[in-house]
Formats: sequence, C-alpha cells, structure tokens
Amino acid sequence: MAAETVSTRPKREVELANLDQQIVFAKAAILKGVDAAILVGDMKV
Repeated sequence: MAAETVSTRPKREVELANLDQQIVFAKAAILKGVDAAILVGDMKV
C-alpha cells in the first residue's frame, strides 16, 4: 500500500499544481471584472 502512495505522489502533485494555476487565473480574471461563470466550465476536471 505504501508503494502505491509513493508512486502516485508525483501525479497528485502535478494535479495540485494545475489546480493552483487555475485558481490564480480565476482570481486574476475576477479582479479584471470577468464573469467567473465563464471559467467554471474550464476548471471542471
């Protein structure tokens, strides 16, 4: 079981990094006045 956790860790870190980047883009768009609803479809995984 521990080996599975270690082997999936890099994939999980990439997913979290991608999510973090999406949040940064969403915040920037909201601050610029873009409707957040436009971004929701793009953020669904």
